[in-house]
Amino acid sequence: MKIQLEPTTFRIPVTTEWKTCEDKEWRESPTRDIWVHEDGEQLYTWNAAMREIKKVGKRLPTDEELEGMEPKDFTDPLVGYRDTDGEFYARGTHTYVWSSSESGCYAWRRCLGSRGTTVYRNTGTKAAGFSARCVREENTDSL
Repeated sequence: MKIQLEPTTFRIPVTTEWKTCEDKEWRESPTRDIWVHEDGEQLYTWNAAMREIKKVGKRLPTDEELEGMEPKDFTDPLVGYRDTDGEFYARGTHTYVWSSSESGCYAWRRCLGSRGTTVYRNTGTKAAGFSARCVREENTDSL
């Protein structure tokens, strides 16, 4: 069964404690593992995504659940990513989405480019900043 993703990327509230990065369009959380763009889009290290999503009772999709996803399943803006060198890359041309699945010291992710014909799968260092999309769980209360 194909899963459904939440319609937008996961976001947490930003406080005044967040500091401006060298790239002035971005701010960094006090824990230095979450970044927010001036348009509101957020990037997370893998550990931060897992921690923050768990706090609200949601979950990231597994690598297996993301298998077969198509470009239309990723309607987010192309926010790019934050590399471990502290720089932000590929804004407007790519988006990277974490899965909850680990591969050694890495985690599986999906990448979609602006040409949007294929969703690529590869691993990424958990210290990089990528988007987080939660699984849309079916509401069983009405059954």
